[in-house]
Amino acid sequence: SGVFDGGGYTISNLTVSDFKISGLFSTNSGTIKNLNIVTADAGMNSKNIIENNMGILAGINNGCILGCNVSGVINYNNLLHGEKNKDYFYDAYLGGICGLNNGKIEKVNIDILSQDIQAYFYEHHSAPSYIATANSYSYYGQGKVRFGGVAGINNGIINDCIVNADVSLKEVYSANVGGISGENAGKIEKNIVNNNLNLIKSHSFAHIGGISGLDNENSEIYNCKSTGWVIGDYSYVGGIAGVSKGSISFSYFIGNLNGSYIGGIGNGNNVNVNNCYSVSDVESNGTVRGIGPDMYSVITDSYYDQTVSGATDIGYGYPKSTIAMKMQRTYVNWDFDNIWGIDESINDGYPYLLWEYTLPENHIHFDYENKKAEIYIKEPGTYTVIIADYCDNALSENEIKTLYLNKGYNSVYTNLNLEIGDKVFVWNNLKEFLPMCKSMCIY
Repeated sequence: SGVFDGGGYTISNLTVSDFKISGLFSTNSGTIKNLNIVTADAGMNSKNIIENNMGILAGINNGCILGCNVSGVINYNNLLHGEKNKDYFYDAYLGGICGLNNGKIEKVNIDILSQDIQAYFYEHHSAPSYIATANSYSYYGQGKVRFGGVAGINNGIINDCIVNADVSLKEVYSANVGGISGENAGKIEKNIVNNNLNLIKSHSFAHIGGISGLDNENSEIYNCKSTGWVIGDYSYVGGIAGVSKGSISFSYFIGNLNGSYIGGIGNGNNVNVNNCYSVSDVESNGTVRGIGPDMYSVITDSYYDQTVSGATDIGYGYPKSTIAMKMQRTYVNWDFDNIWGIDESINDGYPYLLWEYTLPENHIHFDYENKKAEIYIKEPGTYTVIIADYCDNALSENEIKTLYLNKGYNSVYTNLNLEIGDKVFVWNNLKEFLPMCKSMCIY
């Protein structure tokens, strides 16, 4: 309990050791804020722990973690032996911030690397040929891993985080793996994840998702962006959720998917998917769906890039060409005033979430070689543009154009020979001067 305020200070080279509940703080029931942790090493190489909760900041979070920056490595190699001829099951909850989140994690930046996760053990002992084969025996240790860039399991709220996750699982019995959470029973809102998730070998079906591996009933993913690679052996793979039983809204995935069953947004039953899209280059020997969930789900106004994915399913989201995916009119019932934006100069022309970007102020720069002015406008409309050629600080000649300028960058060509010192003036349709940045003497 209480408040731990890091004051913006940094802890370097933190080592998190083998315990049932492991982290800088074992269990947080208060507030941890304004703390930076760099080059942390959270590792476990045990053979005697049935259940693990491990994160760099906390094993279990029941409180609030706010405004922290964390980078480090998480490795897990718990080869738990079973009894003779008997399976031995165990669980691992691993996360960049915490193993288990029952509280709130907000405004956290995470850069996590993991390349040595192993949670499966098998060893067979054969009896000599002169002894009855019944005397042969095996040891089994079969682990289920929940791994998330933020939390292994999320039962609380994860909001406004940025995660870079480079995670490789060597061999597990099964796994739920996600860029934010391995398993989600809470709310995940307003997060950006850049993934390289790779489950190399699983002995039972796994769930791998760009945001969450497995979404349970009543879970929510809202206003999230996922990019990168999501790969899983013997796995349900999704751009947002590997498998979902909850709701996914106002979210998108751009990247590569490889698995047994693929959904551009996710797989699952009774899922609500609303205002989402996927641009996914896929590889699979099983079922591939552009958006993903089955016929018992409700998929509303959601789209996938058929040119990129090659998927052909209809009824699980609307297939569109790459060209159509970059046109605002494609997205029926989408809110492009408060939630979404679209601009050919942002996000490769695909829609983006408005909160992702702080749009620059109105500004201009010259392209002297191609004789044009690049004018950036925040509010589209009709403007008067004056391009003025100055010589020895005196006006030589000018061009006056009345143009409709779109939101974003607009190319305005001129017949004048532009050089440093020339100026552009822009007025809106009310003849009010539109302030511009003054670099290179542009007004």
